[in-house]
Parts: sequence; C-alpha cells; structure tokens
Amino acid sequence: MLEQPLSTNQSSISVPAPHASAVEGAQPHNFMDVSVPMLLWTWVAFACLVWILNRVAWRPILKGLDLREQRIRGALDNAEKARLAAETAQQEHERTIAEAQQQAKAILVSARAAAQAVTQAAETRARTAGEALLTDARREIEAATEQARKTLRQEGAEIAITLAGQIVGRSLDDEQNRALTKQWLQNV
Repeated sequence: MLEQPLSTNQSSISVPAPHASAVEGAQPHNFMDVSVPMLLWTWVAFACLVWILNRVAWRPILKGLDLREQRIRGALDNAEKARLAAETAQQEHERTIAEAQQQAKAILVSARAAAQAVTQAAETRARTAGEALLTDARREIEAATEQARKTLRQEGAEIAITLAGQIVGRSLDDEQNRALTKQWLQNV
C-alpha cells in the first residue's frame, strides 16, 4: 500500500492513497459492472423484503383499507336508505296534508249545508210562528171587536130603552127591559 506521511514529525500516521486497490496491480472496481452473484443476492434480498412487507405491512394496510371501504359503503348505503325513507316520509306527509285539506273542504261544505238547512228551518219556524201570531192576533182583534160591538149594542139598547121609557113616561122593569133588549139586538 502506498502511504503518504501526514507530517514530518517523528510520529507518522499513514493514510491510504486515493484509488489504491487492496491488491497491488489489480484493476479498480467499477460500479457499473454486472456481477451475477450480486444480481442473485439482490433478487433474494428483494424477495425477502417483499415477503416481510407482505406479512408486516401490506396485509394490515390492505385489511384496514378493506374495512374502511366497507364502512364507507355501509355509510353510503345507510345514507341512501335514509334518503329514501325521508322521501317516503315527505310523500306520506304531503299525502296526509292533501287528505286533511280534502277533509277540511268536505267539513266546510257539510257545515255550510247544515248551516243553510238550520237557517232555512229557522226561517220556516219563524214564518210559521209569525203567521200563527198574526192569526192569533187577528182572532183576538176580531173577538175583541165582536165583544166591543156586543157591548156597544147592549149599551146602545139600554140607552135607547131608557130614553124610550122616559119618552113614553113609564119605567120598564128589569125583565121587560131585558126582553126588549134581546129583541132589539136580534133585529140589529
């Protein structure tokens, strides 16, 4: 080996010279040269690394990815089911509202018809009651008029008899007075 002294002191340390090979006279090693044993060892190391990574890293990673994919698919399925359920509930809600509106309209129509029937019945009863009151009032008026006529006739007859008795000069007794009043009333 070629050594170069570091200093000129008494102690000397020798450093190998650059580009010196272990064996003198051998050619320097080129990294670009292909060596079959090195190629085989590289493939063996690569296969071992792939086997170790497959056991240690890739299987758990792939298993975790599969679990995550399943969770995401489950969540998407649940979201789709929830969306369909919400749509169904919305349609049911709209159908219920439409039914309620139809029922409300039917109730209003029947209430109006019932109110009209009650109004007509009340008007009919009021007309009937009014006509009955009017008829009763006419009867009472006629009865009162007839009673007043009878009383007037009777009083007129009594006045006439009293006047006639004074003119004739004699007084009639009660029985004669009554008989004469009845006779006069029948003639009138």
